[in-house]
Amino acid sequence: MSHQLEVRVLAASDLRNADQGMWSNSKGNSDPYVCLKIKRKGRTFGREQQTPVENDTPNPTWGNRFTFKGVEMSDHLQCKIKDHDSMGTDDLLGRIILPLSQIPLDRRTTTWHALVPDEENPNFRGKLQLVRNL
Repeated sequence: MSHQLEVRVLAASDLRNADQGMWSNSKGNSDPYVCLKIKRKGRTFGREQQTPVENDTPNPTWGNRFTFKGVEMSDHLQCKIKDHDSMGTDDLLGRIILPLSQIPLDRRTTTWHALVPDEENPNFRGKLQLVRNL
């Protein structure tokens, strides 16, 4: 049975500074945005969606709503927080992967999620706040 997932990205906190160095024109904070997508059996299902960039802050607020149709309880919601760079590739600030099976049906939940480190990026820190409804 397929469902519709609604996600509201509220805020992030305590994100690492990825904009240090001689080429940075900012006060030294990252310019974060969030990319959201559904993962089904290890592959992307549907299209990726993203928030706008919040400039020069380790504690951004967004409030953007996203809808994913046709999701299944075995799917996962993947959220990556990235630092927008005018030159070069955007830096990954952190990620979370949430199994949809852990989201209560027909109930809106607001939760802070700790960003998960990986082997390439063991210094991830910070949290992402989401409102979810399935």
